[in-house]
Amino acid sequence: MSARVLVVDDEKSIRTTLREFLSDAGYEVFMAEDADAALGLLKAQSLDIVVTDIILPRVNGVELLHRIHDADPRVEVIMMTGEPTLDTATESLRAGAFDYLHKPINKEAILKTVATAARVKALDDEKWRLEEENREYQKHLESLVDKRAHALKESEKRYRDLVENLQEGIWAIDTEGRTTFVNSRMGELLGYAPADMIGRHYSSFFDEKALTSQAGEIGNWVQGTTGEYEIALRRKDGSCLTAQLRVSPIRGADGRLTGAMASVFDITRRKKIEEERTRLAMAVEQAAEAILITDARGIINYVNPAFCRLTGYDRSGVIGQTPKIIHSGKQDGAFYEGLWATIRSGEIWSGRFINMRKDGALFETEASISPVLNGAGEIVNYVGVERDVTESVALEGQIRHMQKMEAIGALAGGIAHDFNNVLAAIIGYGQIAADELPAGSTLRSDLDHILVAADRAKELVHQILTFSRQVEEARRSVEPHFIVREALKLLRPSLPSTIEIRENIGRDSGAVLADVTQLHQVIMNLCTNAYHAMKDRGGILEIGLESCRVDGELARAVSGLREQDYVRLSVRDTGCGMDDQTIRRIFDPFFTTKPVGEGTGMGLAITDSIVRAHGGAITVSSEVGVGTLFQVYLPRVDARIVEAPTLETTVPGGNERILVVDDERNVVEVIERTLEGLGYQVTSVTSSLEALKIVRANPDLFDLVITDQTMPKLRGDQLAAEIHALRPNIPVIWITGYAEGNVDEKTGLLGFSALIRKPWPLHAVARTVRQVLDGVAADCT
Repeated sequence: MSARVLVVDDEKSIRTTLREFLSDAGYEVFMAEDADAALGLLKAQSLDIVVTDIILPRVNGVELLHRIHDADPRVEVIMMTGEPTLDTATESLRAGAFDYLHKPINKEAILKTVATAARVKALDDEKWRLEEENREYQKHLESLVDKRAHALKESEKRYRDLVENLQEGIWAIDTEGRTTFVNSRMGELLGYAPADMIGRHYSSFFDEKALTSQAGEIGNWVQGTTGEYEIALRRKDGSCLTAQLRVSPIRGADGRLTGAMASVFDITRRKKIEEERTRLAMAVEQAAEAILITDARGIINYVNPAFCRLTGYDRSGVIGQTPKIIHSGKQDGAFYEGLWATIRSGEIWSGRFINMRKDGALFETEASISPVLNGAGEIVNYVGVERDVTESVALEGQIRHMQKMEAIGALAGGIAHDFNNVLAAIIGYGQIAADELPAGSTLRSDLDHILVAADRAKELVHQILTFSRQVEEARRSVEPHFIVREALKLLRPSLPSTIEIRENIGRDSGAVLADVTQLHQVIMNLCTNAYHAMKDRGGILEIGLESCRVDGELARAVSGLREQDYVRLSVRDTGCGMDDQTIRRIFDPFFTTKPVGEGTGMGLAITDSIVRAHGGAITVSSEVGVGTLFQVYLPRVDARIVEAPTLETTVPGGNERILVVDDERNVVEVIERTLEGLGYQVTSVTSSLEALKIVRANPDLFDLVITDQTMPKLRGDQLAAEIHALRPNIPVIWITGYAEGNVDEKTGLLGFSALIRKPWPLHAVARTVRQVLDGVAADCT
């Protein structure tokens, strides 16, 4: 593009001539006759060069030059003058003129000067453009710098806000272990203001024990070793927290380690929860109760060791199965339907199971099943806890049996009391009548039969009292093998040849403290029971006797046994056997499986009562169609055999005065007639209050008082106390058909001199009376 040139001269000819020169040279030429016109064109056009005369009307060329440069300093101005002087030239050049020409101006001079000015102008324009571009670029750079600085500040702010608002603490240290940065959360964790931690050594924030026990982990952190570490820190208040440190190194621009940074998490609560879970898991694993966990469908997910011990299954055998694997079939579908209906409704079920071990043995558990809910309230699992109550159920049954026996015993004792009163009259009057009849007469024979029947009734009552433990028998140290062999001698002839007797009786089985008669009765009862179980098809009766040691497991399983030495009597038969329901009732009094007329149902009940009274226990195991085993355990003692003393059988008499008191008229009359027949002076009454009235009237009237214990309004012991208050040295004999506990001990404690048990042989009554009057210890059984 050619330069744009403005020619300013007040002479038109000069303007025209210069235009022609310049136009021919390719310049675009504008003309103006004075300064105002030139400045107007300059405002309207973009000009490169101005060629102006120095002398112009109103405004000279130098002033115009100043105004042109004020408007556009890049315009090159060439000054012309017809009167050249050194001062004019100097002034023009100092004012900023590009060149100075003299008139007349030839073509070559003007073209050369304009061309040079055009090149300079082009260079100036390029320089200006470059400078302008540089300025724009600089502005752009400055803008970018400003933007990036702002972005960096915003980024730093966001980063700082992020770091400051993190839930974990941020802790940076240098290679010397000095704290270089912590965020607010780190300060909160340790209870410090962040500024108070800066510059402090890390060790001032660690638990003293951790500095020693966790030196390795701490060293890895200081060295910037990437990893996770659990370390105990100490707060400002002295309390400790367990922290998890996620460590990464800090490196400079040259890659050298300058420190380390850790993200710090307070895991104190998490550790406690983990410890609690660990303790809970250990408790579940080590619990004595069986625990199983199923999913919502009832599939077993977990069982503890106690479950395995209880059921005999290992975990691999039950995981993935359902609890049906241990069902015994003893509880029907309705039972389990009710169970599932309860737990599916979100309720806790509790009750008892009768389950089966892997080996087929049954066991009973007390259980509770609880549903486990998730956050949405949906059932996701069921937890079952079971406690083996097989032994306790058996003990409960034994306790119930004992309570039942005690209740029946109490009832039997009461009945025996009334029956003994009746028997006392029957036997008494019978003996009196028999003594008055000649031997060999028909009536005497009939009375003897009556007395035999009464004696059998007496023996039956004695058995009832024995069962109810109302009778205390004399016991001595005996070796049971003698009694067993004696009982078998009596038993063998009565058994059919279809029953084989096998003996396994140890002579060194030891001694027991027992009543020989009752022990003999136990043996006979058990053997008789075995005979009845085999009499239809025959079999084997095996009797064993041995010494044994009862361990803790058996002692816990069988009521009445302790961890000690016992003599064990075993009676086994191969008879018909019994089912569980029968076994539970065999020791009940009057319960029998024999046909009517073949058994009273008292044999095993009395056997159990005798064994327990001797401090022992009896067990039974049976299988239908296979047979039954009874085992009797009696405490073993180390003592020599002592023979029982014999009693005198003479019937002495006397002439002393005796007061007889009993609310039963028949009993009073029998005693009165018996004693009067022996020479005694007898006063008898049927009221204890009347007896006390007689004694009060004359305390020295009688030498002896015989009184029944159980009487209305005033008992025998109360009457004895009242009489002794009046006369302390008078002997009192008490008679009873119902004695509780150790009656021998009670005799002295209640103030009596002797005891007579109903019903009694009359000669025994007479002997006791004589012994008391003579001051000899007496007893009438």
